[in-house]
Amino acid sequence: MDRAEVVFEDSPGTATAGSQAPPLIDVLLVEDDDGDALIVQELLLEAAVRVERARSLAETRPRLAAASCVLLDLGLPDSRGLDGVRWLQEQAPGVAVVVLTGVADERLGAAAVRAGAQDYLVKGNVDGTLLHRVIRYAVERRQAEKMQIELSLAQAVARENARVARGLLPSPLIADPRLTVATRYLPGGGQ
Repeated sequence: MDRAEVVFEDSPGTATAGSQAPPLIDVLLVEDDDGDALIVQELLLEAAVRVERARSLAETRPRLAAASCVLLDLGLPDSRGLDGVRWLQEQAPGVAVVVLTGVADERLGAAAVRAGAQDYLVKGNVDGTLLHRVIRYAVERRQAEKMQIELSLAQAVARENARVARGLLPSPLIADPRLTVATRYLPGGGQ
């Protein structure tokens, strides 16, 4: 279990009024190659992230709850190709997944995004700024997706509540424009 934590705080002389540090992002790096893992951790040294490493999908299970984003290699001891992306979608659908692999294949990248990954990056073609931006945007997109789902559920509940209310209120029996119909509800037990 490798853990690299990088947290930067403004020194007292550099803080400006109203400035806030960006929120810390918890990243789970799933990479079996020590050299590649070290490079990724070095790339993220200047970013506001906390990086924890797992060498296989089996090692990720207890750590998924704390992760905001998973950087996933596609060649792991217990997973090949897009199986890891699919597994993560089943195990932790709320976690952003960014594929970071050595395979430069546009079709595989598109397939990874269709399988649920937020982005697809090729090792060696990434610098620290790009990697941090991709992680941040992936987390934001995943949060926006969750909020959209919650909004859709709330709208469905509101529609159902309106339908039930329409069914409970009486309909006017007389359609005379000289009359005004007003309905009101008095709860039972008020005598």
